[in-house]
Amino acid sequence: MTLMRWASHVIYSLVESRLRVALFAGAMLLPQAAVADQSFGTPVPERFGEFQWLSPWIESGGSYEEGRDGRFRIFSASFGGRWVGDLSRYRAGEFLEAQVSFGTRSLVASPLRYSRLEETELSPTLIDGFAGVSGSWGRLRFGLLPLMFGTESGVESERIWIRPLIVRRGLIGLRDVGLHYSVSSGGFFSDWFVHNGEGGEDLDRELWMTARWEYRLRTSRMQWRWGASGQVGRTAPASTLPSGTTADPGIELDPTEPSRLRFASLYMASDWVVGQGERGEESDRRFGFELEAFGGEVLQDARSRRIRSLRMDFHWDPTDFWGLFLRGEAYDPDMLHEASFGVQRYFLRGSMKRSLRGILVATKEMVENRDQDHHRVEFRLRFSPELFD
Repeated sequence: MTLMRWASHVIYSLVESRLRVALFAGAMLLPQAAVADQSFGTPVPERFGEFQWLSPWIESGGSYEEGRDGRFRIFSASFGGRWVGDLSRYRAGEFLEAQVSFGTRSLVASPLRYSRLEETELSPTLIDGFAGVSGSWGRLRFGLLPLMFGTESGVESERIWIRPLIVRRGLIGLRDVGLHYSVSSGGFFSDWFVHNGEGGEDLDRELWMTARWEYRLRTSRMQWRWGASGQVGRTAPASTLPSGTTADPGIELDPTEPSRLRFASLYMASDWVVGQGERGEESDRRFGFELEAFGGEVLQDARSRRIRSLRMDFHWDPTDFWGLFLRGEAYDPDMLHEASFGVQRYFLRGSMKRSLRGILVATKEMVENRDQDHHRVEFRLRFSPELFD
């Protein structure tokens, strides 16, 4: 009996060990068999396009105005994502795109003639929400789009200086809902927009048109840009009366009457490499300037008003870590003149040079028939962790 028990115990142990091995092998091979069955049976959906996060943009700092207390503030912030799908297998050179970004209301910058009293510059909102298709024939986009007027490109991280008075005074918006078509050939570029004009909800059902034509000349050491922009549209009390405000007290837009507005600008910009950077051409020291002349007219039954502006900017990087700015700007009908001087500090090197920078700006504001000039100091810290070409 003892011998029989010992033999049965040995046989049971061998069977149990082999069973465990078989179960383990089956568990490992079962997913592979499922994948093989899926490969030869049901087709796996093909992934189309590529998604990428957009680099966050933050511009914060503080300001002090003569006769007023200083304050800290966030000037603008944004974050979003972008998707791009290649259509080369169907049509050579074509691709689809879509972009969604959220940020502060200051990046939409609706013209102040449509200002909503319940909204502030820091109100969170959708700032980009568009889709489009591009090919050899051009690019077509629709949705909430960046408007291109004058030297504005809609990309915050590419902006070198503070915005001009025509934007800060609410005459020209930065983004709007509509349709955008752009095309280029050689050094010629043109952009066409049909949009609501309000930078948000369409209340008056009036369409606006914006266009920009530009010629660019670029070499390894310098770049020139010459261009012209135009914008025309109408307003109605349905959009201007609820706000009770105007783009600028100087133009005295009557919100109870419909109006016709038209704006135009001529500009020239140049950028020169004046010194080699420490780590490649992305960190080269540069010198450049911008010159822009702006004119506009507001037509209503009561009367018509005209707006004029002239701006000249200079920027220069004397070292790898420091930059200097100088601006002179005149604005009428207020007969306002601004002179600004700025110092910029680069905290990083190489292709990341402009990803983290601080700007100190001192501005003197002079108005005719006002006894005392107004002085303002601002500090801005800009952060956008992306590579610049």
